[in-house]
Amino acid sequence: MKSLSLKVDNDDLLALETLVGQSWRSISGRRLVEVPGHVLGSVEYVTLRASESNVEIRLDQVCSDFEGFEDDFDVLQVTSASDERSPHESEGHIDFTFAEQTIQSIMLVRVRITQKQLGEPSWELSSDSGFVFNLSQGVVGVFKATLTGSRIFNIYFAEKMEELEFDDRSSEWTEGAELGEEYEVSREFIPIEDLLKPVDD
Repeated sequence: MKSLSLKVDNDDLLALETLVGQSWRSISGRRLVEVPGHVLGSVEYVTLRASESNVEIRLDQVCSDFEGFEDDFDVLQVTSASDERSPHESEGHIDFTFAEQTIQSIMLVRVRITQKQLGEPSWELSSDSGFVFNLSQGVVGVFKATLTGSRIFNIYFAEKMEELEFDDRSSEWTEGAELGEEYEVSREFIPIEDLLKPVDD
């Protein structure tokens, strides 16, 4: 069975972990008026600012033929960001929802899609598709808009975790399923501190 794993590096998770305990300041993104609710979109990167440090969440791309043909797939990356305004912010695409709320924890969202043909697994995609920021009041989700190579983020806001919108993007495959094809889809919400724990030998 062919497979593709698109996971966030530990160094990137460490950059995110520094935000825990800080106050949320702002996040870059353009309001999507065509989408119901408070939703932002951003191309290539998102700048997140907190009381003591800033990070930039970016989408790089890799090319893979694990499905039997070549296609591009987005990969999450996280780096520290400077205090200077990003181009998105300079254009006025910045949101202050939940400003001054404490960042209590951060979770990584991991989606796994397995294709089966006539009941036998043929390929599997495991993709880290975004992050959920749990604040003292409110929740913010930063997700890939697609699992393939769009380099677009969707950013969602909610009062609590249960109300946060999330699309696992499995429809990119399931809606075009041919006779004999089926897809198993699962997703995990993993605290980043669990991913950073040393692995016992």
